[in-house]
Amino acid sequence: MSTGLTQLLQVLVEPDEEGLMIREVIRRRWPVSNGFLRRLKRDEMIWRNGEPAFLTERVLRGDRIQLAVPAAFPEHILPEPIPLHILYEDDWLMVVDKPPGIVVHPTKGHPSGTLANGIVHHWLSRKERPGFHLVQRLDRDTSGLLVIAKNAFAHQQLALQMSRGRLKKGYMAVVEGRVSSPKGVIEAPIWREPGCVRRLVDPRGKPARTAYQVERLLQNATLLRLKLLTGRTHQIRVHLAHLGHPLFGDALYGGNTEWIQRQALHAAELRFEHPAGRYPMSFRSPLPEDIQQLLHSLAHA
Repeated sequence: MSTGLTQLLQVLVEPDEEGLMIREVIRRRWPVSNGFLRRLKRDEMIWRNGEPAFLTERVLRGDRIQLAVPAAFPEHILPEPIPLHILYEDDWLMVVDKPPGIVVHPTKGHPSGTLANGIVHHWLSRKERPGFHLVQRLDRDTSGLLVIAKNAFAHQQLALQMSRGRLKKGYMAVVEGRVSSPKGVIEAPIWREPGCVRRLVDPRGKPARTAYQVERLLQNATLLRLKLLTGRTHQIRVHLAHLGHPLFGDALYGGNTEWIQRQALHAAELRFEHPAGRYPMSFRSPLPEDIQQLLHSLAHA
């Protein structure tokens, strides 16, 4: 990977921070790792009032601290002109609305034609070379919101928010049958047999929690609003199938495939704090056309 865009984090020292070391001032703003601080020191990427500085220097009120955050451009991802629905983009991150049927990142089975290939093409067309860091993933046939960090610092901060439950992800799903309880939390461990793609609820698995709320009841189907309280692979699909309400179109977990050709699951809401600016960000995505058509067909069945 080659070095791409370099961004600057800037800190203005407050009166109550006078006398602190630069590293202490930084950590009051962001929960950075020791590795990040060591890299700043090693690569001499710290300035105080425009002059090179050390992490152990004591600051004065009004001092301006700057930190360089370089990005490593993903040379291994080939650029391809793939249509993108970009909801937001700045120097630190990008939020996209992924359509169903597209893989997020190149794999052995899908070396090209992925969302990542399209994003790299988009950047190069603008003569930009940021990094590519996935904060969360979506299955190929799950549609909806994804956030991509453009450097390691932004990725670390967003990943930390996700681990602490502060990066909020909301989903919409259409499941078979009428869910009797208007809301609840599914708590069931998820296990995967070695070499098997399919997961199942099993005491040997890792703890998993999914909150749900009934959004709409149909004759023999339910539109649910869901929130992931943990982040296991296939968690929503496994939990709902375990309840006896598999997703429409989810052949892997026993869903009816006559009405829709992919699992009726959509990442509809995304909320987090900007990794550099520390201000709240919120995004919504409407149900895609195929899920809207599914609801219409079920309502008139």
